[in-house]
Amino acid sequence: MTPEELGCLQILVEALHNALMAIDDTQSAECVALELRMALQALGEIVGTVTNEDILDQIFREFCIGK
Repeated sequence: MTPEELGCLQILVEALHNALMAIDDTQSAECVALELRMALQALGEIVGTVTNEDILDQIFREFCIGK
């Protein structure tokens, strides 16, 4: 991994940790969503752009929501 990728990985881990802490502290959904967006952006920097549509497609494919 490059130093830039390692930095993004650290941001990703911190953002996911913050999201879990926000959930545990029963903070608003907006706070959790903000942290998840930061994690998604960091992940996109590592593996390439990841869009909301990509994530929703994966969720619907894997979990069959709405059936």
